[in-house]
Amino acid sequence: METDDLYVGLDQHGAHYVLPVQAKGGSDTLSVIQIWQDFRVAEQKFSDLLARPIAAQFMANSAIALFEFEESDDIITIAREKHYELVPPDQLTAEELASYRYEANYRSE
Repeated sequence: METDDLYVGLDQHGAHYVLPVQAKGGSDTLSVIQIWQDFRVAEQKFSDLLARPIAAQFMANSAIALFEFEESDDIITIAREKHYELVPPDQLTAEELASYRYEANYRSE
């Protein structure tokens, strides 16, 4: 089994998660088998934690798609999918960064 990375984290309520990560670029594509294996690794190594496998798919034009997966009754589905454009830090103004932080904080309340 191959997992690109593995993280352990806490959410805002104090729940502990294990986050196996798959990262794909170029012509590589995500496979449900790899995500299934990530769930099994999480079960075996961190049985007391909630598994939240995630994947990053690098796309054309400096874009990235991030996925979070869930498993129910042995069926794996995409729980969340978000797309982002990656930009160099020098292409953002201090005002834009402050605005993004404000919006992110406002939405999380």
